[in-house]
Amino acid sequence: MNGTLWSHFRRDRWAVGGLAVVVVVVALCVLAPWIAPPPEELRPWLGARPPLSRDPAVALVNRFAPGEATALAAGCRQLELTLSAGADRLYRCALRRGSLEIRGPDARLLDSLTVPLGAVVVGPLGVEGAAVAGELRAGGAAPRWLVDPARPVRYLRLSEATAVQLWSIDCNDGRVSAIRCDGVPVDHEVELRGERVLALRADGRERNAFHLLGTDQQGRDLWSRTLHGGRLSLLVGLVATAVSLCIGVLYGAIAGYRGGRTDAVMVAGINILDAVPFLFLVILLMTALDRSLIIFFAALGAVQWLTTARIVRAQVLSLAAGDFVLAARSAGLPPWRIITRHLVPNCLGPVLVFAALTVPAVILEESFLSFIGLGVQQDGRPLDSWGSLVAQGMAGLGSHGGQVWLLAVPALAMTGTLLALNLVGDGLRAALDPRLARMAR
Repeated sequence: MNGTLWSHFRRDRWAVGGLAVVVVVVALCVLAPWIAPPPEELRPWLGARPPLSRDPAVALVNRFAPGEATALAAGCRQLELTLSAGADRLYRCALRRGSLEIRGPDARLLDSLTVPLGAVVVGPLGVEGAAVAGELRAGGAAPRWLVDPARPVRYLRLSEATAVQLWSIDCNDGRVSAIRCDGVPVDHEVELRGERVLALRADGRERNAFHLLGTDQQGRDLWSRTLHGGRLSLLVGLVATAVSLCIGVLYGAIAGYRGGRTDAVMVAGINILDAVPFLFLVILLMTALDRSLIIFFAALGAVQWLTTARIVRAQVLSLAAGDFVLAARSAGLPPWRIITRHLVPNCLGPVLVFAALTVPAVILEESFLSFIGLGVQQDGRPLDSWGSLVAQGMAGLGSHGGQVWLLAVPALAMTGTLLALNLVGDGLRAALDPRLARMAR
């Protein structure tokens, strides 16, 4: 049977291609902790960077002291860090009744502000991109790149750095042996901020963090976030589908085997639950209970089993009158054994096809719930999934202009996976249906 199923399945090239895509995506998501460690540190000074970008591989705070060990010094003899000297100044720009209000770092009102090229706009989501240089005047109209009616407050970060410093750190077995700033020895602990580091070299070689798919608004690697978000989306899809299959197969098999009044009551229960909008039920469960991963599995699985129960019930009704069921009853087998050993195995074909088509449907539902802010949470913090990444990408489109990769990367990952799963489901349906299998020859 397995050989026949595979021989029929592999004739559908689209289904085989979809299966290959699913295997690759699942493998990447499973191996994500090793090939793409989760970016835990926010780097808002870096901002959204395009795909194939690089930045110095440093943390927010880098401390060096003679004789002390440091992670950056591992495996090298000398570190060289190029830093921008000076400090940043934040200017608050707000839209008041259609007029621009400008406040300096000391909160005083300013009449005008000259914005040099390279100024940075800072908003609720962190760094929002480079501003357009120009002259701002209080009481005048606000430029579109700075303030919009939906978000009337922005901050301009103007760097006053005019000098560049070169720090050299000599290392010995991972410990700092000497520190120099522009050639002058330093004998005390120094703290170098990550946002000031322009370049990092270890033994003369650049040490950069490479971002295959770019970074998000907080400077986190988008490749890593996409893979870890896929882990959650795929896990929810598989587990919720398994829960729905367990409930639906058992419920439908009992209803079809018992028949009569029991079947009528159980079918009425399916019809009543089917009349309740699934989204309303899931939202009710997610808001009334804890938004943990277990509750999410139960909520999605509890609304997906209805169709499975209908399919299994219809199959069992047609099989219950068969000779093998009559022989099992004559042999005195209990009903639970007849259901589990004879009826359910003969219903696995349609159930397998429906399960393959249920996984993408559950992933899409989970993504929608995460998109509207009802996704899985841990310790009060929402976990990354494809739906939440798409929502963050869409929220950043208005302020990020052409930085479409924030939306395109998770959207393409989710769409491609859903398409591949649907192709696999169609291929299984054709392979398990003799009529469709003959037509495909």
